Amino acid sequence: MSHRDTAGGRFFTIVWTDTNPDTGVVYAPTEVHEGLVTAALRSEYDRTTRTLEGEGVVCRVTCMLVLVRKKMAKSLTSDFALSVGKMHSDGHMHDGKQLNYALAIPELTNLDMALAVLCLLRAHGSPAERFARVPINCTPYPDGSKVYEVLVMTMSEIARVLSFHTVVKYGMGALLCRAGQAHSVDLACVGLPLLFKVITHSAIEGLCTFTIEYASIWINGADGQARFPPSANGYLSKKVHRDEVMAYIRHQLHNEHPLITKGWHRLTGEEVLTEEVAVPRGPA
Repeated sequence: MSHRDTAGGRFFTIVWTDTNPDTGVVYAPTEVHEGLVTAALRSEYDRTTRTLEGEGVVCRVTCMLVLVRKKMAKSLTSDFALSVGKMHSDGHMHDGKQLNYALAIPELTNLDMALAVLCLLRAHGSPAERFARVPINCTPYPDGSKVYEVLVMTMSEIARVLSFHTVVKYGMGALLCRAGQAHSVDLACVGLPLLFKVITHSAIEGLCTFTIEYASIWINGADGQARFPPSANGYLSKKVHRDEVMAYIRHQLHNEHPLITKGWHRLTGEEVLTEEVAVPRGPA
């Protein structure tokens, strides 16, 4: 993000890293008047610019957004290789697959850079959607620390933020699929909600911890059965939210996937294929 001052006021140039899902082309940079930019974003931009220019440093943060995506993709793809395991007592693992994630991004310990990444995370979407942004919430604590949060609540927003197809071969927005035999092409999807959090250090000014918290939904590649996190997590315990995730997965899954060829995409909610359809028949 950069700016230029004119007689008519300040104009900001916003450089987008997300791609148009219809064309696969990165959105073109947009120049907008300061009146269309939120006060919070202008304040953070001014503070970050002053800090970086005061140190004589030019810093690019868009690469950190790619890093965040790769970290999340790796956390899911590493579970594809796990063998069948047992359910842990805390309910966070099922059949060897983790359902809830809390990832730390150790590369983002500079507060100014971390806040700039938060601004990028909420600046996703098409040009018409860019100014209806997810807010950055700030909570101060008595010890002097602060927590900045961006909470993403819909699958369309999550897919634009993640853009897994830009960092992994078998990624479609917030959905990952594994290449394999027809009976084992499992899917993993980032579910609702998705929380990005920056926690400042009360003892050392300018340092922070950047974390990501989210739930994953796993789909059996044979019959389309979904594994959701335990209901104690709240949000995905509601059927309307689970149905939103399932509708997203069915819409995004590519036509060559065995579940699509068997007609799973025509089902609704958490319906699964019958055994006769799900299990390929052997030779007569």
